[in-house]
Amino acid sequence: MMSVEVKASHSFVGAAYLLSPGQQAQLCQAAMAPMVCHEDLKRSGAPFDVALAVPGGIKIIEDVLRLN
Repeated sequence: MMSVEVKASHSFVGAAYLLSPGQQAQLCQAAMAPMVCHEDLKRSGAPFDVALAVPGGIKIIEDVLRLN
């Protein structure tokens, strides 16, 4: 499963701060929904990776958060 939230920024730090706490909570809720129906996901946890895209590059930060 993949969720995508797009924000525009000129720096990786700026991009990281553009996702509000409310938007973070909504993404977490959306990610937990499939766990209700799929026990295998619940056991292994759902990892959150973050991809920050700015002009000139992309930085991927793996396993920022794991939902159980």
